[in-house]
Amino acid sequence: MAAVSGILQSRDLEDTVLMRMSAGSPSNGLHTDFYREGSDNNSNYDDPIFEDLLARFDVSGKEDVSVQNDLLKQLNNYLVADLAHIFLPARNSFRFAWPWIKNYEGEAMTRYMVSINIYSIAWIDQDMKAEMGY
Repeated sequence: MAAVSGILQSRDLEDTVLMRMSAGSPSNGLHTDFYREGSDNNSNYDDPIFEDLLARFDVSGKEDVSVQNDLLKQLNNYLVADLAHIFLPARNSFRFAWPWIKNYEGEAMTRYMVSINIYSIAWIDQDMKAEMGY
C-alpha cells in the first residue's frame, strides 16, 4: 500500500494514469482530488479560478445551503468544462445479500483501499431466516 501511495504522490504522469475519486462529502472530493495540494490530485491540477471558488465554498458556512449548492454547481461545472481529469471507465460491481443478513449494506471497503471483512460485522437473523423457509 505504501508503494502505491508513493507512486500516486510522485506526480509523474506515467505513474498516475489510473486514479480514483474520493468518497465522502462534496468538499472532501474537491479538496483531495482537485485542490493544488490535495492528497489525490493525481493529474497535478492547479487552477487559481477553481481555488478561489473552493475557498468561497469553504467560508460560505452551513447556514445558507442554497449558496453552498450554487457554489458546488459552479465548481463542478468549471471542472467539467476545464477537463480537470480524464476519467477511465470502471467495471460494474454488484453485491447481494439475503434479507436475513443484518448490519451489511453492500459495503466493499472500510477505508481507503482496505477491503471489508463482512464476517466481522454482519450477523444472521435466524428467526427471519426460519420464517422465510431456509
